[in-house]
This record gives sequence, C-alpha cells and structure tokens, in this order.
Amino acid sequence: MVIIMRINDIGLNKRYGKGFSINRSLWTRDYLLIHFRTPATVILDGKEVQARTGSIIIFHVGTPQYYRASQDTYTDDYIHFFVDDDYSYITNLGIPFNTVIELPNTRIFSRLFMDLQNEFLSGHKNKESSIDCLLKLLFNKVSDFIDHDIESNSYYAYYDILHKLKTSIYANPEKNWTVLEMAKFCNLSSSYLQILYKLAFQTTCINDVINSKMQLAKSLLSMTKYTIKEIALQCGYRNIEYFMRLFKKCTGYTPSHYRTEFLKNIKML
Repeated sequence: MVIIMRINDIGLNKRYGKGFSINRSLWTRDYLLIHFRTPATVILDGKEVQARTGSIIIFHVGTPQYYRASQDTYTDDYIHFFVDDDYSYITNLGIPFNTVIELPNTRIFSRLFMDLQNEFLSGHKNKESSIDCLLKLLFNKVSDFIDHDIESNSYYAYYDILHKLKTSIYANPEKNWTVLEMAKFCNLSSSYLQILYKLAFQTTCINDVINSKMQLAKSLLSMTKYTIKEIALQCGYRNIEYFMRLFKKCTGYTPSHYRTEFLKNIKML
C-alpha cells in the first residue's frame, strides 16, 4: 500500500497561558494543522485574523506561522504532517491552505485527533497506513462542513446529538422508531428535529430508519436461511406484505428475488 500522509508530530489539548504566541518566520519543512480549542489571533499576509473556537488552519510547507492567544488561556490540537510528492488530496477536497476555516465545535474532530494520536504512539504494524486513512477521514470531514455558512446553519449546535441519533438508528434497525421517539431522544420538537436532521445529513430521519431496516433485511436474506416472514419481523415489520412492497420499492427486487440473485452471484465467483 502506498502511504501518502505521515505525521511528524502531534499534540492534543495543549494548554498555555495568556502570553502564548508562535512566530515561525523561517522556512517550515512540513504542513501544520491547528485545531483551535480557544479563540486565537492568526497573522496572515500581515493582517490579523480572528480564529474562533473550533476553527482550524492548515499552514502549507514554507509558510510563516504566526498565531497567539486571544484570551487568558490558549488551547489547541496540532498535527505536523508530511504529504508525499505533490499529492493533491487536500486541495481536491476544496480545502484552502493558510486560511482560517470555521467549523462547528463538535466532538467529531476531537475524536479524530484522539484516534490519530493513539495510532501515532502505537507500535502497530499497520500504523502508517492507519494514520494515512485517519488523516484522509479528518480532511473528508472538514470538506463536508466547509461549504456551509456557520452563522446560518443552526444544526451545528445539535450536530453531536443528531449524529448520536443516526448512529443509534443504524445500530437498532429492528426498533420501530417514530418521529416523536427520535425527537425525545434529541430533546427537540418533532418538527424542529426533522428540519435539523435534513440540514445535517441531507436526508430525513424516517428515510434513515427505512434504510437501516433494508440494510438488515439484505444482510439476513444473503447470510441466513430465515423465511421472509421471519426477516420481516426481525426488521420490525409485522405486516409481511407491506415489508415486501417496501423492500421492492427500495431495492428493485422482491425479497425472494434478491436472495436468489445473491446466491446465483456467489456460485459464479
């Protein structure tokens, strides 16, 4: 496997006092990604730019690095990393270098930084390829958020609980989720949940409920000998006719045809 991105150094939740500042005016030999956990002031092309909590910046190789605390304390995560050759994975995602990028202050980025640090400090034989994958995932998530206007998208404040709901939906496909139950899960009104969920994931919460059930149904049809009725019940459907109609609408196949086609393809391998 070709390794594209490598970490030279990583720091997590680094805390400093009011007078903290960085001034690297000399040639820098690697890329630097900073995740600001507290507000900071960054100097770019001689101008002061305010970085809010949750913002990031990726300094390109060779770029002078000037930033300092904006409050009594300063905390950040940082990654010094190297990109092989002229690999353009970051720029192809539309992520600009040497620019403060405002992101929602969610736990998703903190978790990714923690995973990267754990892998960096590990002795795993696949350490380098794992780091490469995790860095790509980090940049993918940045790209997912980067086109949105932080001020106008209210779902950012609820992203963590919305993500937790989505994860729970797919972890429990047999459950008969209702909009009311999901709204209670998030401590939101039913109407507001549906608005925020669509903004966050570009689909509805009910569509995800159905999709989770269809994924389970396809898995059971492919890997088990359960009857169609038994599978329908395991997916939370007591009406087998309704399950069969919904399955065909979602997949283009009846459950029996799907199982037959899957077994046929297996025999051809």
